[in-house]
Formats: sequence, C-alpha cells, structure tokens
Amino acid sequence: PLNAISLSVQYMQKLGERGDPVSTEKDFARIHLELGKIRKVVDSFVKFARIRDMVVAPMDLGEVMDEAVARFIPDMETRSIRRTVAREGDLTCSGDKEKILEVFVAVLQNAIDAMRDVEAGELGVRIAGRGRSIRATVRDTGDVVDESSLTNIFEPSFRTRDTALGLGMTVARTFVESHGGSISAAL
Repeated sequence: PLNAISLSVQYMQKLGERGDPVSTEKDFARIHLELGKIRKVVDSFVKFARIRDMVVAPMDLGEVMDEAVARFIPDMETRSIRRTVAREGDLTCSGDKEKILEVFVAVLQNAIDAMRDVEAGELGVRIAGRGRSIRATVRDTGDVVDESSLTNIFEPSFRTRDTALGLGMTVARTFVESHGGSISAAL
C-alpha cells in the first residue's frame, strides 16, 4: 500500500510541476483505498500485540456468540444465508470477552465469506457446555478450494481472497490458545 500511495503522490507532483491539473478524483480514491489497507494491517497487528492484556471476567459464551452472529445478520439476510444457532448446557466460564468475541467474529466472517458464490447458503452455529468444557462449532455450506486451505487457515498471511489480510484466523487461534483452548478447521 505504501508503494501505491508513494507512486500516486509522485504522479500528482509531476502533474503539478508541468502545470497540469494536480489531482483527479481517481487518484485521491486510490490513495484513500491504500490508506485503508494500511489501517487494517496496523489494526490487526495491534490486536495481535494486545494478546497479553487479557481482562478475565465471568461470561456466558452463548451470549458472546449471539453478539457475534448479530453483527452479520444484515449481510446474511442480503445474501439469503439461512442460520441456525443452538445452545446447550452450561455456557458460563471466565475469560476475556472481547478477545473471544473477536474469535467468533473471525470464524463467522470466514464461514460467510466461504459462501460468497453459493446461492442460499446455510450457516449452523452450535455451542455446548459439558462439565468444565465448552465447544463451539460453526458449519457452512461454502466451497473449500482445496485441502491446503484447511491446513493453512491459521497461518499468518494465508488468505483465499485478495481483500483479506490473512491475520484473522491467526489472531483467533492465538486468543483461543491464550484461554487454554484449541481451534481447528475441517471439511
């Protein structure tokens, strides 16, 4: 992004030196787009760096999942994605609610993105508590390009879309593991 911004500014500077109109709406739009990309990268690294700053408190993981799902309802309705959310057992635990919310948001975003080319997709969310264990499962009817996508999904910078940064699931894994949990992906 910095290279694109630098080239755009240099181009506008040369136009100004020649007496041509210095800027066009297109040039400013490109600079704005590239600055947005930088902001996303910086925000992701900030989240990644804040892993140590955990605020542990009691919470209901079902409520946290409901909050995450609610963020995507407009997008799911626009794209005709049907959803089911099931809650079972005791879902109370201690942890950093904001970090767990980020995990659920990242997983849901990946599931919804996987259905971008699917007509009338389905999203299934199940969260179940048993004893001292809570398991959340997210299923979608999206297409998996290949098995390596599932193997590499938690690696930094792995992405299947040009618009993604490839840090969402890496941060999600880190947050889950910092709570003593595990996360995986499967067909």
